[in-house]
Amino acid sequence: MKKNLLSVLIASTVMLSLQALAFPAPDAEPVATAKAAQSTEATEKKADTPAKPLLLTSKEGFEKSNAIRTAIREKNQAAAKAMTGPRLWYAGFGLEGSSKAFAGDVKLAAERLKALYPGMISYIAYNDQTVEQMEVPLATLTGIENTTFEIGKQANPQDLAVIMISSHGNEHILGVKLDGEYSGPITDNYLEINLRKLKVIPTLIIISACHSGSMIPVLKAENRIILAAAAADKVSYGCQPLSENTFFIDALMGKAPDPTLSLNQLFVKLKEDIAAREKKEKLEPSEPQMFVGEKMKKFADLPVSDWLKPSS
Repeated sequence: MKKNLLSVLIASTVMLSLQALAFPAPDAEPVATAKAAQSTEATEKKADTPAKPLLLTSKEGFEKSNAIRTAIREKNQAAAKAMTGPRLWYAGFGLEGSSKAFAGDVKLAAERLKALYPGMISYIAYNDQTVEQMEVPLATLTGIENTTFEIGKQANPQDLAVIMISSHGNEHILGVKLDGEYSGPITDNYLEINLRKLKVIPTLIIISACHSGSMIPVLKAENRIILAAAAADKVSYGCQPLSENTFFIDALMGKAPDPTLSLNQLFVKLKEDIAAREKKEKLEPSEPQMFVGEKMKKFADLPVSDWLKPSS
């Protein structure tokens, strides 16, 4: 009896096992299939997520900036050697990427000066750009050091150098910002050390920044003219994130300068235009400043079109 019962139990167990193999439960999805589906879904989500842009301060950002700077240096060296007579050298630095105005300023100044002097040798750098679409070098302390060295090495006393800087500023300093973070800043003493590389070359320095007049005492020299957007204790305007240009550069370069006017005359007009705009917009006066070194007094009275004419 016990033997027969045991046989029945064994037979029943075997039958149930065979049924389970032949007819799996309808809701029991195989584990491998479920994992495969999850993996596919994760891959699709990853593909739909846009890649984060590279930081300007990344290895790739600096490498691309350096490559562009090298190409520009070689091009400018060749152009300088091919030219005869007085030459115009332009270096423009938009030090902050927080507003389009700073890059806009250096580009506008380059455009206006090149229209007057098509042979102008130009170095432009700014931080309102991305690694993926980088067109010019980054505006960094190293960039300023290299550019002033390059110009000083090649220019001569018959040439003219124009150094244009646009940024946020405070007394005696200029901000440098990449990827939303400050690096630097640039002090008036640091800038003076680098401008010495230009030696005795006649130099026009244009600084569009708040409190930029505070830099004049350190930067002034007999072979320099300095235009500053604001008095030492004043702020300047037009540097909102989407502004195209600062008030100062818009007044100086917004319309093509009249080439028959001198720099002294243009600055008088600039101050009048800015004062009128500030009054209209109910802003505190910025009081732009101008310094003219002893050896540049005659130059400041020359028509702009005569800047590069050999002196008699």
